[in-house]
Amino acid sequence: MSVRMIGCLGVALGLAACGGAPAVPVQTAPVAVAAPRPAGPVEARGGEEVRARVGRAGGSLELSNGGRLEIPPGALTEDTEIVFRHGAPARNIWDDADNERAMGPMLEAEPPLVAAEGTQFRISTPSLAVPAPFQPRDLALGVERETEHGRAMAMSGTETRWDFWPGRIEGQRFVADMAELPGHRMQFGLSR
Repeated sequence: MSVRMIGCLGVALGLAACGGAPAVPVQTAPVAVAAPRPAGPVEARGGEEVRARVGRAGGSLELSNGGRLEIPPGALTEDTEIVFRHGAPARNIWDDADNERAMGPMLEAEPPLVAAEGTQFRISTPSLAVPAPFQPRDLALGVERETEHGRAMAMSGTETRWDFWPGRIEGQRFVADMAELPGHRMQFGLSR
């Protein structure tokens, strides 16, 4: 580089630093930035709702009411946006007062998910005292799912039914393991 070019560059830089030279506009194209991929297990907490992108490393989503959804490593084959929230109250799930009783908050998880073979999702809530005449073996997780013709009822709503999965008490939590989450509401209860 010649002395003259170095001098011109020095004068241009000096003027720019002092505000004497107009700035040269730089045109840039917008850059698409991909959402960051979870590098390890996701740990997400929320109030009434929590959203998280969970990948192959799995993770845990927890609500302020103590509801927790645990996804083990390898259960998902691709990154998935999961919404876990307080669910709307349901009628007729625990409707026989002498033989059934709700035991904890209504939860909801979306979208519908199927765990990879050999893995299961875990739903849990803080445990409550099991009242007499019920026994801990009476604990179940009620899971709402669409009936076979449920989607055909779009005009009047979706028809669903409640299935019941075995529950158990681990430490201070009600726990149920499931190979699939149908994308609807869930609630622990007692049924004899």
